[in-house]
Amino acid sequence: MINSRIWIELATTATNINATTQISYRGHRWDVAFSPNKIRLNSLRKYAIDDTAPRDDEIEKRVNQITGHMRNLACFAFDINVKWGMDWGYVGTHVQDGDLPYPSIHQSGFSQTHSQESIGKDMGVLNDLAKNRKAFLPNMLNYWRRGYEQDKLGFDAEAFLNYFKILEIFNELGSSTSNANKIKQRFIPGGTSQTSLQRAFRARTPQELRILEKNIGFAAKVASAVGYDKNIRRGTMVFLVKCVYIRNWWNVGHKLLRKNPYDTYDSTGQHSDEFRLTMIENIFIEIITKYFILRYAKPGAYKLVPQGNMYFVEPA
Repeated sequence: MINSRIWIELATTATNINATTQISYRGHRWDVAFSPNKIRLNSLRKYAIDDTAPRDDEIEKRVNQITGHMRNLACFAFDINVKWGMDWGYVGTHVQDGDLPYPSIHQSGFSQTHSQESIGKDMGVLNDLAKNRKAFLPNMLNYWRRGYEQDKLGFDAEAFLNYFKILEIFNELGSSTSNANKIKQRFIPGGTSQTSLQRAFRARTPQELRILEKNIGFAAKVASAVGYDKNIRRGTMVFLVKCVYIRNWWNVGHKLLRKNPYDTYDSTGQHSDEFRLTMIENIFIEIITKYFILRYAKPGAYKLVPQGNMYFVEPA
């Protein structure tokens, strides 16, 4: 038996990023170096290995876990694509070339150029998340990266569903907070939803009103979990309620139980016309879930900044 450190190399979209940092995952720390076409990770812990049979199931599991987490972090912080698979081994030893032929949005010959200002901001995001121990953060980052990649591939509904999974996590985290009830009461005063919301979501019948109130309750729990109080901006709540309607009533991720007169493909695939309606919403849900994740991980450190008709996440 010998003790040795692990190294991992991940191929990325060509960039001009040259930076170093450290990340921590499941109690293990790693040095990380970004260079124009790859990310290199070196373990700070030494692992006991059998030098006659260097492949070890537990160590390979650890390598796969940190590889997936690093892919999520790089995509979230820098909007760069990390190729599926990895090269890895122990110091002085090459164990596996994991360049798997799996569908990915990584494209050879494609490159991204970042300004030094944006690299500095993105490194700040990465460092705020790199050693963060919030329990549900890795799951959120994984859903966010999957949504980002699927959106770029044109799978609009699938992308929306992954972003919405993040909202579902926040909904569960905010389910027991009294603050969620205060937010809900603002938009459902006296047990009846505001008439302006009834008009906005075309809720007229008793059943439609119950659905609206349920969706407002969902949005209130999400808002509470990310640190909002009853003074939350109305536009933010309206968008969250709209997301719930899209998820449950636009056939996103569901089998069509009735014929959609606007769907010329008469199908449920990601290229059907009704699914196309999620394209513009994906732009906003990508940004707002990124902002919510950062509010959860680093309260008070980030803000949404309007630029034209769009919003961007910036350091506070």
